[in-house]
Amino acid sequence: MNSHAIAELSSIVGKEIPAEYVRLLTNYPPSLQHQTRSQDDPDLQATVSDVELLNNQEMLVAINLEVRREALVDPAGQELEWPNQFLVIGETGTGDYFCIDVEGDVTGVIQFNHQAVEFEVIAESLTEFIEILEETFDENSSLTDDDLDDDEDDLF
Repeated sequence: MNSHAIAELSSIVGKEIPAEYVRLLTNYPPSLQHQTRSQDDPDLQATVSDVELLNNQEMLVAINLEVRREALVDPAGQELEWPNQFLVIGETGTGDYFCIDVEGDVTGVIQFNHQAVEFEVIAESLTEFIEILEETFDENSSLTDDDLDDDEDDLF
């Protein structure tokens, strides 16, 4: 991750990108870099670094601009804006996003459920999130929302 990309992400969220996340991108886990999402499903040829934990600076910038482009509509029909302090770090491949709170009000990794339009903590830290991804994809299974469900209370 170069300094230009970090500055661009900081500009998008209006805050400094947490050092822990910058270190993660700089020292991306080799176990996930080339790990395929599924050996059995030809539609899932992407790697974990292409989807769940993005390791491409252009994709990170693009996805963070995308989520802020349009209002979110909850099941009750109310429009909500993407919380500016939530930096998208990956996605499920089914419309949900993984993010971190750059302000630190919410610790860990947060999953945005696009159908329920709610945010939920799914890992207490980036380290735990990496462990979840390693366990999930080491078994060569595709990641589902249930794999990361943590019975935590919804944030929004």
